[in-house]
Amino acid sequence: MRSVDDKTINSYVAMRNSGSYDAAWFYRYFLDNGGKDTGIDYFISVLNMYGIDGVIDHLDKKFGVVKLMDKSGKFIKIVQ
Repeated sequence: MRSVDDKTINSYVAMRNSGSYDAAWFYRYFLDNGGKDTGIDYFISVLNMYGIDGVIDHLDKKFGVVKLMDKSGKFIKIVQ
């Protein structure tokens, strides 16, 4: 059973498939999961400093989503 509600996962999948990452979504998720309220500007600067790829990989695994790629390794879409 998933530890995250379907609404959160669905919004994550839609965001991933759009190819445009919403920093506010990540900040809300961070706060909703016990993160300290540092202000969104500071949060974004830290996220940019460390990179989002590790966060994306972690959330893909946590949410149980699958990244579909074509034969050449090009991203197709995220599915649940």
